Amino acid sequence: MPVTLIKRADAVVIQFALSNPADKQEIRNKQLASSIESISAAIKAVPGLKLEHREVRLTSGDRKGSFIGKGDVVTSFANIAIVAEVTADMRLYERVKQVRDLVDGSKLVGDTKLIDGPVGLFVRRPNDIRRELLAKIFEDLELVKKGLGSEFEVLTNGLSQAVRMRACSESEVELWIDYTFSIRSIRELEAKKITPPKA
Repeated sequence: MPVTLIKRADAVVIQFALSNPADKQEIRNKQLASSIESISAAIKAVPGLKLEHREVRLTSGDRKGSFIGKGDVVTSFANIAIVAEVTADMRLYERVKQVRDLVDGSKLVGDTKLIDGPVGLFVRRPNDIRRELLAKIFEDLELVKKGLGSEFEVLTNGLSQAVRMRACSESEVELWIDYTFSIRSIRELEAKKITPPKA
């Protein structure tokens, strides 16, 4: 079981997907872009909210005579995320509802459709917590070494990996590094050493 830290989340991320299947390329892509601009304007007007573009795909070609996609369906789409700061006096569901109400209330142009996506908590700059996390890991490894005694060696792997995180409550995230360690007998290691050939 890896060593983990529990920290209060700094923000919640709410993801959304937009799509537009209009027949004409120019209309389809313009309507999608205008819808995103409408959402962006609503988000910018509220302190503590930020829109991030995750993926935008503006497809080319008109529907008639196109070979893009199955059944001649040509769709432009975009994945966006709204980052909303959270504080100790905020309830998560209220913050998420606020963001979704803002997005749902924005003007979607033409054939543009909106789908709500997943919600996730996170802490900003999780790698800043790396030092604290590594200190806990090394403390744990020292206890393992002490319990094994001087006849064994503890080897670690993966401590340079990125800090990972997941929500563990309505307001907290759990952070960890996917490291592993193995235990080797010092006598076994010494026995496997290659001795120089005799002259």
